[in-house]
Order: sequence, then C-alpha cells, then structure tokens
Amino acid sequence: MTKPNEQMMKFVNALFPQKFSDTEEEYGVVFFNNNMGKGSKKIALTPTMHNEIIDHATNLNANEVILIHSQPQGDLESYPVQEDIDLFNTIESQLSLNNINIYNNVVISKQSGTWQALSFKDVGQPGNFK
Repeated sequence: MTKPNEQMMKFVNALFPQKFSDTEEEYGVVFFNNNMGKGSKKIALTPTMHNEIIDHATNLNANEVILIHSQPQGDLESYPVQEDIDLFNTIESQLSLNNINIYNNVVISKQSGTWQALSFKDVGQPGNFK
C-alpha cells in the first residue's frame, strides 16, 4: 500500500494514551459531531461491536468516525485480510443506516518493536474495502 504514517500514529497515541495491547487485536473509535466535538473509546472486538459504536456515536451526536484497528503482530503490507474486510463492511453498513460516516480507517501494528499506523485515507481508500 504505502509507507506508515507517523503523524497518524501520533494522533492515535494522543487519543489513546493507555496504548493498545501488544498481543490482542483491539478497536479504537474516534467520534466527531458537526461542532467538531469529539470523543474516543476502545471497543471490544465482538460480532456486535457495531452496536456499541452506534450507541456511543448517538450519545455524542456524532456523524463521523475514525476506526482504528490494531494488528499487534500483523504486517501492514498484508492488511487487510478477508476477516477484517467482512468486519469493516458490517460496521460500515450498520453505521450508514444511522447516518454515521466513516472518515478514515487506520490500522496500527507493532513493527520491529515500534507501533506504526497505516491510514487508508492516505492511499485513497477512506475505509472502503469494496
């Protein structure tokens, strides 16, 4: 795809100072509303996680989100795998039913001991795997 985005990793670290797991996949979501208000939350990776994202977005009057998916031991060059595409498409379809747009989809991975981020917006795919 492209080289990792250092600025995006700084953004992720600023919003999630508690860090992502070195061993388990996690999702983080950043919520934005029309007044540029925002919030961030880690979401457990479950088949119904889209419900938690929608609930939190509704509580914040959010109309846009940035999804952050950690792949602790993954290779950013091989992302996405079909399982991740299916999960993203489920989240995207459920959010769109609630008029919530995905602004960006970011994958973070620990490469040679350092966390790196890959922004799909940087490569012309704001999150759309279709």
